[in-house]
Amino acid sequence: MRKSLSALLLIIVTVCLLGGCEKRRDDFYQKAVEYYNKGMITEAGLEIKNALSIDPECAPCRLLFGKIALENGNFQGAFVNFRYASDLAPASVEAKVELSKLYLLAREYDDAGDTARKALNLDASNIEARLVLASVLAESRKFSEAQKMLEIALNEDPGNPDVYLSMSSVFIRQGNMEKAEDALLDGLKRLPQNTSLLMKVVAFYRKNDDPDTALKYVEKLLQSSDADPRTKVFAAEFYSTMGNDTKAAELMAEVVHNHPEEAEYRVLYSRVLNSQKKFVETEKVLKEGLTYQASSLAVRSSLAGLYMAQGRQEEAIRVLLDGVALDPEGTESSDYVVYRKQLATMYLDMNEPNKAIEQLDSVIELNPKDAEAHYLRGQIYLLEGRGNLAVSEFRQVVRDNPESAPAYVLLARAHLVNGETNIAIENLKEAINLEPGYAPAREVLINTYLDRKDWHQAILELQRLREKRPDDIQILAAIGDVYSIKGDKNLASRTYNELSEKFPDSPVGEMKLAELARSLGKNSLAEMHYTAALKVAPDSLAAIQGKVDIFILQHKYTAATNFCERLLQKFPDNARIYELLGKVHAAWGNFEDAETNYSRAVTLAPEWMLPYMRIGDLYVSNKKLKQGIAKFKEEIKKNGESPGPQFLLGLLYEQNGEYEKSREVYSKLLEQHPGFQLAANNLAYLLATRFSDNGEYMDQALRLARVAASSQSPEALDTLGYVLYLNGEYKQALHVFNSALQLLPDFSAAQYHKALVYSREGKNDEAKKILNSLLKSKEDFPERKDALNLLGRL
Repeated sequence: MRKSLSALLLIIVTVCLLGGCEKRRDDFYQKAVEYYNKGMITEAGLEIKNALSIDPECAPCRLLFGKIALENGNFQGAFVNFRYASDLAPASVEAKVELSKLYLLAREYDDAGDTARKALNLDASNIEARLVLASVLAESRKFSEAQKMLEIALNEDPGNPDVYLSMSSVFIRQGNMEKAEDALLDGLKRLPQNTSLLMKVVAFYRKNDDPDTALKYVEKLLQSSDADPRTKVFAAEFYSTMGNDTKAAELMAEVVHNHPEEAEYRVLYSRVLNSQKKFVETEKVLKEGLTYQASSLAVRSSLAGLYMAQGRQEEAIRVLLDGVALDPEGTESSDYVVYRKQLATMYLDMNEPNKAIEQLDSVIELNPKDAEAHYLRGQIYLLEGRGNLAVSEFRQVVRDNPESAPAYVLLARAHLVNGETNIAIENLKEAINLEPGYAPAREVLINTYLDRKDWHQAILELQRLREKRPDDIQILAAIGDVYSIKGDKNLASRTYNELSEKFPDSPVGEMKLAELARSLGKNSLAEMHYTAALKVAPDSLAAIQGKVDIFILQHKYTAATNFCERLLQKFPDNARIYELLGKVHAAWGNFEDAETNYSRAVTLAPEWMLPYMRIGDLYVSNKKLKQGIAKFKEEIKKNGESPGPQFLLGLLYEQNGEYEKSREVYSKLLEQHPGFQLAANNLAYLLATRFSDNGEYMDQALRLARVAASSQSPEALDTLGYVLYLNGEYKQALHVFNSALQLLPDFSAAQYHKALVYSREGKNDEAKKILNSLLKSKEDFPERKDALNLLGRL
């Protein structure tokens, strides 16, 4: 009897304990629901985690946890919890509906349809399940079935905006824009204040090139939901794309004022201000954001990007390093890795590979399989010519991404640096096998054969590709190029003519024939082919430039001028055409007309270096440097803020040998416009070559060269490489010259300077190889005399 009483007491205690646990779980769950309904997502998440720690198999808790995960953008977490909820409560229609939506979002249409049907079997009137199923049917192009499904939904719930949105989408997929528009407008007749419908209508009219009607609905949207920040953000984005940045900034300022702690809104506002070139205000908005949320990755990244664009590189680095310092071991957040990778990329932009490597080492130490970090480290080693290390990195990338054609191409490039051509070819063939359409694999393979002068194998490989891809115009063009490089001009001409006949709607064949004619000195024939190319592609800048160059070579200045002026009637704001017209007048001897057109090009494209250089060359060739200096000094007196006249004055002082004055002008310009990369490039070169005996100036030259090189232009990279060379930083210099030559392989200055580095390192064979190739391939280039002298010394 005593034993029975003890067992009974144990049962009673257990039941009481379980009942208490259920009550605690339900209390946490109810609090979570209250917080969720009030939009307090973080608090809801904490409460639901407490509930699940008591009962991990609570189906309603799993369902709510999935919804919270969705609010936080965690789709994987949402999917896992909705599936748990559906399995734990097979009768839960809501869990199945939510799960079906995620399947639809992931384009898993079969699973989406099956799950939606299960929900409808439990509740035939469920509208959301019908909408998912209608979308699945539409994806299968079963449009009539999808429309029937939506018509049923409309009859059952005519006040549901999602029904009208779905109907519109189905009609759009069929290309029936009129019915798509009617569906949206029918929805607005019934629900005139609904923000989802209003946004969709705005998007519809924007996509169909009706901005005026779209604007009307944007105004309605702002009237209908004045307190909702998302609608203001949507409207601001619309105004910004329409060119009304003032209205966009006004709306975003209001949103940020009302929601100062929201990083997303603050970053969007900063972009609007930045587009208006309000850099001081942009910086203020972002720095304020860090006072509300110091750990915000989005705000820190935007602020660092702003500083980099302004040439304030040290401040950009500091912002990101401060982000790393918030979690120095990388244990609290994945942001640590993002900051390290951003720093690595920034150091690469600044062409400081050693510091980039340090950051990537930290990432790989935390996660040895981080493919992106191995990729970046491999790229650095590749540019430095350290083939063995590059091979090691790219092998890791291939191991982690065995189906990636780009990974195999990178591994092949590394083997080529090592001189392991046969292994490189095998990797390139594997890349082509994985992805036959991946152009870089084909290009590197063909170039590898060409470097070995294996013309037969190069053409054979191209013919194989052509059999697989007979409609690929680039393959046939490449076959012609190989014949041309080989010196078989007749076969090249025959191939390019075949190309023109086979692809009559492309200018490529005529352009190739024009280039071939020019190489043979047949300028009249080249002109004919450029004209033919322009009939096919009237907007082709390459054909336009080619035709102008041919006119100049033939001294047909009137024809060239008329040609450019006709183009300007069609493209009145095209800086390239003004530059070409200036070039024509300069060749013709019309100084004032040449300067006028070059100046117009500068106004239209102030960051483009070529027109400035043309103006400088114009004054030098016409021996008018003093007049130019006087002219631009006067222009600066009238408008001291415009960078163009200041840059040209510095350039003319430099050309005139007045280096101190040039230095002063460039320096003042950079005080006003610290991100003006053209001035940073010129001043860096000037300091390094004319003031190299001053250690402080050499430090400044290196800093400015890094600012200029962040543009990744070959000219700026060459300047940085040369400054590094003068400082004795040969490994870094080689890295930078290789970067420039990746962008512009025929860049003579970078080739000559690379040879200089090799000669200084005692690698005379490598230096000779570059110099001989350069002197053989180019009859005239600015560094030719220096290249000959260096080759003679070697």
